[in-house]
Amino acid sequence: MILNGFFLDYFVAPKVPSYFQPLAFAIDFAHDTAAIPGSGDVPAVFTHTWDIARFVAALVASDEKWERKSYIIGDKVTWKKFVRFAEGAKERRFEVGYDSLEMLRRGEVTELPSHREAYPFFPKEVLQGLLAGFGVMIEEGVFDFEVPEGTLNGRFPGIRARGVKRCVFEAWER
Repeated sequence: MILNGFFLDYFVAPKVPSYFQPLAFAIDFAHDTAAIPGSGDVPAVFTHTWDIARFVAALVASDEKWERKSYIIGDKVTWKKFVRFAEGAKERRFEVGYDSLEMLRRGEVTELPSHREAYPFFPKEVLQGLLAGFGVMIEEGVFDFEVPEGTLNGRFPGIRARGVKRCVFEAWER
């Protein structure tokens, strides 16, 4: 099992090459808004899919024993820091709100302007439930990997994963 946190692609596609379509989860870059799940102070891991592919290819090609769980950490940041990167790249302040843990547990998130574009593919209730579930997991630290046995980053030090700041500035810098 490969554990890599959130796909960074959702926040930087299509401006940074990816096979993913953008999805406004917590940060809506197109509309300079954010609805942060929980406190915004809990770190979460974000990794671009192309970096994941490079680590997995190295693992498959190696003669090393595979662990039951293999971790890849592209970057680990809080949502508050992620928003600061977004504001820095776009050179403007975002309108930022916070969704309480109670709200998230009810299956609700603040509707961001870009969510409406997703409703033909994900009805509002489904999208809200999905994003709220991720929000609860973030605030509970599920994506703040503590990796006692190491990471694929450590096993393959020649592979450098791109960080959140680098990808955000590449995608959104004015």
